[in-house]
Amino acid sequence: MEQVRLGLDDRTLRAPFDGVSGLASVEEGDRIGADDPIARYDDRSRILVEFDLPEALLSRVRTSLAISAQTPAVNGRRFGGEIVAIDSRVEAATRTARMRAAIDNNGDLLRPGASL
Repeated sequence: MEQVRLGLDDRTLRAPFDGVSGLASVEEGDRIGADDPIARYDDRSRILVEFDLPEALLSRVRTSLAISAQTPAVNGRRFGGEIVAIDSRVEAATRTARMRAAIDNNGDLLRPGASL
């Protein structure tokens, strides 16, 4: 019985965060390896958004600067957030710097990967 319990523990998935699981990419009874993807798991409590900002505007931004965003998925609503990271360099080809903003997703209306 102890061997069965240990085997079950080895086959139980636990995420290191509270989140939402996506659609499974395996079926019951499938044989999977340690590196095989099973499903996607997302912490949707806040959404991280990355975008490029022209270098001419860099002097106007800083971390903790408030932002607002819209999405076609939720028509007519603005979502507030803040800049949480600014890349350390300007890309020579585009003359832009990468920004990362975090938007609280209290109502769970936003999805990772959606356009904003």
